[in-house]
Amino acid sequence: MSTGRATRSDAQRNRAAILDAAARLFASTDNVSLADVAEEAGVTRTTLYRHFSDRDALTDELIIHEAAKVVPGLFAEVGSLPLADALDVLAHGVVTLAHEHRFLIAATAHRFDQAVREAATDKPMAGLLLRHGDVVNRDVDPEWLARAVRALCLTAISDPRPTGQVAADLADSLRRLLLAEPS
Repeated sequence: MSTGRATRSDAQRNRAAILDAAARLFASTDNVSLADVAEEAGVTRTTLYRHFSDRDALTDELIIHEAAKVVPGLFAEVGSLPLADALDVLAHGVVTLAHEHRFLIAATAHRFDQAVREAATDKPMAGLLLRHGDVVNRDVDPEWLARAVRALCLTAISDPRPTGQVAADLADSLRRLLLAEPS
């Protein structure tokens, strides 16, 4: 009998529905309750609580879920570019994503940095820097530089200025930090 498998598949579908519903709701406001998410997902609050003990657990998981959808594509996009161009694309992508997810960021403000550390590791950035070792500032360890890039990106994410200005400043800062001879 496949009851266990059906339950697992059902639970996976419910979890995915909850995360998708939360993403839709947080796209327009940071004032989202678990009851709102359950209703939007078409599940009971009891089902929601089986997966997420509270709003913080849900929003933390949502950050990880959204990052898993976006980060690999962003690094695939910049992987074949010259590093200076890759940094421009990365800066624009980070600021655009922050704007698109501003309500989720606001809802998790007190622990957003930690959630991002769990969701977006330094490995893709360190790999990008190692691939471009010929133009990267060799005086600093690539893994440390990757952590510095994340810190600059987190600063840009919380910057209230217009997105174009923030993206330009982030790109400029990344070039100055990373390139042996900034362009």
